[in-house]
Amino acid sequence: MTGPGAVPWRLVVGDGAEDGGAGMGGDGVRALDGPGNMALDQALLDGVKAGGAPVLRLYRWDPATLSFGRNQPARGLYDDDAARARGIAFVRRPTGGQAVLHDDELTYAVVAPVGVVGRPREAYGRINGALVEGLRELGLGASLALGSGSGTGTGTGTGIGTRTGIGTGTGTRTGTGTGTGTGGRDW
Repeated sequence: MTGPGAVPWRLVVGDGAEDGGAGMGGDGVRALDGPGNMALDQALLDGVKAGGAPVLRLYRWDPATLSFGRNQPARGLYDDDAARARGIAFVRRPTGGQAVLHDDELTYAVVAPVGVVGRPREAYGRINGALVEGLRELGLGASLALGSGSGTGTGTGTGIGTRTGIGTGTGTRTGTGTGTGTGGRDW
């Protein structure tokens, strides 16, 4: 797979296992719980930092999980008993940003050196453009919805947050992506 910057990328779907089995969604993407997803994202980040190929990971969550940004205070922001009664778990992401509820979605993580995807604003354009192209190749009428969606995503070393969403079809477009990185402070 070649991604933004014409560099060979590694594609990881779900947990990277190819054996099917429990936890598979209708699209064949294996769901993990919040700690499992964040541990795998961290391992992919460590691999890229050690010189591995940039990674695009597509994954799902089971159970529904509220993820908090790395530096976001969580105490007092939610009713733990009410959330757990609804089957919602909690996890802290290694990236910044605000809380995101992950449920019945396909999440993506981009793990790449800044030299591959560029600084945060440039990375937004490259990553979102690549996602739109991929959706269009699947036959979906995808487009960027500047200023009307919400999104969070990352590349290594970036804590990206933007109002750019990716949507398909007609009507109001919103989109979210979540990912992994070391945070914007280093760059």
